[in-house]
Amino acid sequence: MRDLTKPGLRVAIANPEGGCVGLYAIEIVEKNLMPDEKAAFRKNLVNYTESCEKTATAISLKAVDAVIGWRVFQYWDPERIETIPLKKEEVVRIGYIPIAISKFTANRPLAQKFIDYILSDEGRAIFKKFDYFMNPDEASAWIGEKKPVGGEYSVPPEWIDR
Repeated sequence: MRDLTKPGLRVAIANPEGGCVGLYAIEIVEKNLMPDEKAAFRKNLVNYTESCEKTATAISLKAVDAVIGWRVFQYWDPERIETIPLKKEEVVRIGYIPIAISKFTANRPLAQKFIDYILSDEGRAIFKKFDYFMNPDEASAWIGEKKPVGGEYSVPPEWIDR
């Protein structure tokens, strides 16, 4: 984590106001770095990306040297992206991204059918094939210890509208 404070390093994270991975990044920085280290990190922060995909793409295109992102990014572009895991004590919590039906859906039965497929054995096998964790126990095993799952975090104002 502290490597991201080295002078001259170019870092990107997802915008914490629109991307959950950006929100998690801010929480990790806030909980693990001292004030002078946070300042050094912010100096190295050259971009807020618009999404998870664009955060990974920033590395692939060599627009930045490092990002705080999901472990799965390396599987999206293994030639250019390497995951360097946080130390288990640096991981604040396990991110939880639920699946749901929008109240604005035009076809609720079809949306439910999609959810049912994702949660089926076949759907879970596909996600696992592409290296996504399918439950908190898998994530905890990778981290090396149990962590809280989900929850809320408010981004400090100094990180907003960067």
